[in-house]
Amino acid sequence: MAEQTITGILTTAGKNYIASRALANLGLNVAEIILANIPNLNEGVARNPGEAVPPSLQIEHREPYHSNGFIDDNTVAWAIILDQDVGDFDYNWIGLVTEDGTLLAVDYLPLQRKRTGVNNVHNRSFVLKFAAAKSLARIEIPAQS
Repeated sequence: MAEQTITGILTTAGKNYIASRALANLGLNVAEIILANIPNLNEGVARNPGEAVPPSLQIEHREPYHSNGFIDDNTVAWAIILDQDVGDFDYNWIGLVTEDGTLLAVDYLPLQRKRTGVNNVHNRSFVLKFAAAKSLARIEIPAQS
C-alpha cells in the first residue's frame, strides 16, 4: 500500500471565509504568509482544521505574498521569496492569512533553517484547491508565469 503524504489544509475558519466571500460575491483578500517555529510540532501528524495563528512569540517571519497565479479553474497559489538578506530563524509552520487576520490554510514542515547569506534563498508557496478557486480568488495570471 502506498504511503499517504500529509499536506496543508484549509482551516475551518478558512472554509467559512471562502463560503462567506463567495456568497457576498467578494474576492479572497489574501494578505500574507506567516512562518512560525512551534515547539515539538510533528510534521507527520494530521493538520488541525481548528488551528489559529500562533502567538507572536512563535512567529518568526511574516511577509506579504509576492506573487499569485492559477494552476487551473480550481487551483490557485500564493508565493513569497525569502531573499538572502532575510534571517536568521528556524520555522516549521506556514500559514496563509487574509487581510482580516483569518488563517485560511496551514501546513507543517520539517524544521527549516533560514540564515542570511549568499545563496540562502527560500521560496515558499501555498497552493489551494477548491471549487471555482480561480474565479473566487480573482487571479488571472497563470502560475507558470
